[in-house]
Amino acid sequence: ATHSLYANIGGGIEVPAGNETDPTPGSPPALLNPLLDPIISTTYEVGMKSLAMPIGGSRFSVGYDIALYDIEVKDDAIPYNGGRYYFTAGKGRRRGAELGINADMPAGIFGSAALTFSDNKYLEYVVDSAVIFPGDPTRDGIAAYSGNKAVGVPDIMTNLELGFAMPGFNRLRLRGGMEHTGKYFADDANAVEVPSFTLFSLTAELRDAIASVGGWGISGFASVHNLTDEKYIGSAFLNPDLVDGVPSAFEPGLPRTFIVSLSLGRRR
Repeated sequence: ATHSLYANIGGGIEVPAGNETDPTPGSPPALLNPLLDPIISTTYEVGMKSLAMPIGGSRFSVGYDIALYDIEVKDDAIPYNGGRYYFTAGKGRRRGAELGINADMPAGIFGSAALTFSDNKYLEYVVDSAVIFPGDPTRDGIAAYSGNKAVGVPDIMTNLELGFAMPGFNRLRLRGGMEHTGKYFADDANAVEVPSFTLFSLTAELRDAIASVGGWGISGFASVHNLTDEKYIGSAFLNPDLVDGVPSAFEPGLPRTFIVSLSLGRRR
């Protein structure tokens, strides 16, 4: 009763958005792109999951979620020149494995982990080289990207958390976290690489409100994100413009950030 084995098959159709069919604001209807077809995807997934249950009658409990997935995509819309226009990749495939674990241990210690490992590729993708390399007479024919990594999708994503409740005052919990994003490519030619990064965080959380006069109480948390003040690329433009021969692709991530949240409520 605490374990489940499941399998899913699903499908989706996404009509091209307005900025994809008419990426230049205010352009006349004649400039609408008639070549974009709806994006069609089929998803297959199998997995197992469990509620957190004590092991061997002890106070140590573990829950998990394991899944394997395969997403077949046809006519995926791909941005070019900073999103000024879009092409479609004939066929693509995104497949991988996901693992989630949560655990509670004696003395108020708890932890969780979420990991995704994926392989994302173009299966059929050919573009006129005059579009990719405009004005270059040495390029004649097609640019074939079949077999390349899909743009903008990392192969590895990981989130880990470990914490404990303060002895004698379980309402207060301290937890540390780690977030890792693997490297990925910002262009279909797989020439512009966005490096991986790892961020750490620390949080103190008052889970249950501390009651005071009239049943009113306060709860909240204080958190430090990017604890080590890591410099990293927060996002990247896909298939970016070249400025003086250098891809104008990257936007910086946030530096060390402090977050404080307080809630005031009344118990009934």
